[in-house]
Amino acid sequence: MRILLSLDGSPNSESALPVALAMARRLQAEVLLVRVGDLDAGKSFGAQPSIVAGRKHEQEELRTYLEGQQKLCEGVESRFRVLSGEPWESLVKAASKEACGLIVMASSGRTGVSRWLLGSVAESVIRQSPCPVLLVRAAPGGAEFHKVLAPVDGSPPSLAALDRLSPFLPAGAEVTLLRVGDAAPDLESLQVPGATVTSRVMPGQPAEVILALATEEKPDLIVMSTRGRSTLSRLLVGSCTEKVMHQARRPLLIFPPVRQ
Repeated sequence: MRILLSLDGSPNSESALPVALAMARRLQAEVLLVRVGDLDAGKSFGAQPSIVAGRKHEQEELRTYLEGQQKLCEGVESRFRVLSGEPWESLVKAASKEACGLIVMASSGRTGVSRWLLGSVAESVIRQSPCPVLLVRAAPGGAEFHKVLAPVDGSPPSLAALDRLSPFLPAGAEVTLLRVGDAAPDLESLQVPGATVTSRVMPGQPAEVILALATEEKPDLIVMSTRGRSTLSRLLVGSCTEKVMHQARRPLLIFPPVRQ
């Protein structure tokens, strides 16, 4: 398995490194550190010496940065790549080409305004990602996810997320299944192998209930799913998942639909 870790040079993005390394050790996976640079800038003006030199200098700087981050990956197989182009598109293409099983990235980076950077980069990655995406929040937290909140709405994507969850959790993790509204599906019959599962059914609006329970119980991780591909990009995520992504202050593991 291979884990893609997206870095942008900010301390916030680097806060995702310990989480990626913990995942890699558990999954016996390789970590691919990537950073997207504006290496294509100026191509429309031709191969002017100053522009070529500038691109070469930037690439060297990005490589030096990633080499420094790679030195922190002691005990984990790792390598790095410098990417160019639109950040979200470059990340998705790299994840596909490298057959990655997980993308790890901070939910905000250089701007410090998580809502807007999430909308412009991370959310676009989630919409098109070929694999699960783990969003690590800026707030300090542990690299292991022992306490998990998993909303379940009865849809095939949300149920499939439970089936795919086990490899990402340590043994003995506590998973709370949350159903907002009626009790269907039968939560008591749902299991996550290797984890202790409890269930709760609560009334209200799904996103508001999820956010309130996350604030109350402070899980190490919230697990959600996307709905599938659509010509309307907002529907790729779904309004509930989208709202939780923007407002939750906990790490999120988001599963795309299983491709047939």
